[in-house]
Amino acid sequence: MSSFVRLFLVALTYTVSAELVCGIILKLFADRLGFSWLKKIGWADFVFGVIVASVMTLPYVWFVYYDFIKDRTTFAVVSELWAWLAEALFYKYYFRTGLKRVLAFSFLLNLFSFLVGLLIVR
Repeated sequence: MSSFVRLFLVALTYTVSAELVCGIILKLFADRLGFSWLKKIGWADFVFGVIVASVMTLPYVWFVYYDFIKDRTTFAVVSELWAWLAEALFYKYYFRTGLKRVLAFSFLLNLFSFLVGLLIVR
């Protein structure tokens, strides 16, 4: 297995973990944080949905965008926008809720995982 693939698997583990932690916090404190719609989603469906969303988007970032976008800033912006919007679209249909809700939810999960990534890399 190449070192690039190993790094991908590490990044996938951190991404899924970070997004799960953030999502669980949002679900646990849903009423206080304005995400009361999360309360009607069962825990198994919730955890499965967050994992699938991350696993669905990160390969594109690592194996597609990485080869085509050489500028680091452009790469970060494009890949984060991709993850945010693609995951939001997935959440909209999987959780069967409104677009505004999942855009905010996906944004917070992706922001948290991005910040965790910055802390790990530095």
